[in-house]
Amino acid sequence: MSGPNVLDNDPIVALATASGRSALGIVRMSGEGVWQIAANACGYNGLPADWTPQHARLVRVLNRDGEPLDEGVLLPWRGPQSSTGEDVIEFIGHGSPAGLELVAERFVELGARPAQPGEFTRRAFINGKLTLDQAESIASYIDAKTSAAARASLRVMLGGLKSQLNTLQGGLEDSLGLVELELDFSEDGIKVFNRKAFSDSLHPIFRDLQQLQKQAHASKYLRNGIHIVLAGDANVGKSTLFNALLGMERAIVHEMPGTTRDYLDAAVEWSGVPVRLVDTAGIRKSGETVEREGVRRSQSLLDHADVILWLIAPPECVGPDKSLSEESRLILVRSKSDLDFETSYPGQNSDIISVSGLTGAGLDELKQHVLDLVLQGANVDDSLGLEQRHARLIENTLEALHRAENLSEQGESEELIAVELRVALDSLSEITGKVVGDGVLNRIFGRFCIGK
Repeated sequence: MSGPNVLDNDPIVALATASGRSALGIVRMSGEGVWQIAANACGYNGLPADWTPQHARLVRVLNRDGEPLDEGVLLPWRGPQSSTGEDVIEFIGHGSPAGLELVAERFVELGARPAQPGEFTRRAFINGKLTLDQAESIASYIDAKTSAAARASLRVMLGGLKSQLNTLQGGLEDSLGLVELELDFSEDGIKVFNRKAFSDSLHPIFRDLQQLQKQAHASKYLRNGIHIVLAGDANVGKSTLFNALLGMERAIVHEMPGTTRDYLDAAVEWSGVPVRLVDTAGIRKSGETVEREGVRRSQSLLDHADVILWLIAPPECVGPDKSLSEESRLILVRSKSDLDFETSYPGQNSDIISVSGLTGAGLDELKQHVLDLVLQGANVDDSLGLEQRHARLIENTLEALHRAENLSEQGESEELIAVELRVALDSLSEITGKVVGDGVLNRIFGRFCIGK
């Protein structure tokens, strides 16, 4: 974040509610002197004696000529018992964007400065009101597209990740303490570091870190959604299945091959996970320029899909080419299962899911198969909403611990083992912000809106 030194507690102000017409809106200030700024804006020379922390007051905010700008509720907070750890003022007025801007401008006239994006939350982090992972979860909660994504972010916001990391760090610190004690007493021949016990102590830590990896993987799709492309030969029922998965008629369905000349996409939600479904033109040779272009676009969509549902239908049962058939993101779907045909697809029968877009048979099984493939066993009902930054640092931690375990098993020196344990601890500490640079903070808080 560029601009003023964010370690300063100079007074900042911003609208804390989204722009637009509403019943109520909030203007927030934080920093040194905000109580006096608010008092001056309400026409007082000094602080009113009856202004006490966390007690609401009905006030009028006045312009420099003493004319009212708005009437509303003023709620003062004293640091450190506030959201930012500093003195805070919240003015809750009418939800007129123009009126709220006038109030904010009046506070600026009296000594506050406009807040930068995420500056309120950054101050909360600096003042120890939040760990860095909790601060990040606020932005993810605001951006959540589904209720499941919001709940996952809320679990982190309320300390779920911090609690798990504290447990992991405690175990690693105990191990590091024994290694360092061994180094201190090495000249005296006293042995306090048991390599077998050390390896055993790492097993539950590996298990917990690997579980967090799964949750980080699932979180990516909770945030961004699963990109699913329906593909296959012409006239295999892609559009019928597309409509069935949407629960509405969006694509035109006709028995003539090549009805879909371009792709269609739509958003839907499966078990709390956002999904983008794409219905493509049939992959086949064609002499028509328009249809050839549709096929070309279909090929491009396949390259960027998270999951490919390749439809086959009797009697031809045309499958994908060899390069695509070997991809783990491919699911073979036998469509038109309501028709009485024998399906023969050598070598793949056990992996085919049969569905009918007309009757709905097999749709629930198909959806669950997609979720199992993508989420890799993570349960979105109790998963933590982790960021990709967290995933990278968890991976770094695991790599360092594997190196430490290998060094121990190979009989290498305790000093080398200690180095890897410190790398692992530093990686975990960077998640919560105990060890973090300004560049990381700038990127994280730059995601936030002004006023948060």
